[in-house]
Amino acid sequence: EPAQDTVKTDEPTNSRKLRPTHSTHFGDADFDEEEKTDIGDATWAEVGRACCVHSSMEWGKIFIGVCAAFFFLYFFLFALELLGSSAKVV
Repeated sequence: EPAQDTVKTDEPTNSRKLRPTHSTHFGDADFDEEEKTDIGDATWAEVGRACCVHSSMEWGKIFIGVCAAFFFLYFFLFALELLGSSAKVV
């Protein structure tokens, strides 16, 4: 059960004590000060914000990374096709 020292603010939270669920996030000011029993459950909204809310610069990096992954996957599959074709010829 969350402690009674929860503080509500409109600013972004950087402490588990400022969140209603007392969930811990990497980069919190009090990240190293807690015990395993102090860690609260994260809500799905917190998970969604942590995983899916990015700046335009971060989305650009994600897009470039996905394009690079497809680029290398294409050439890997192309190389397998060449190896298979050359094995049939010999």
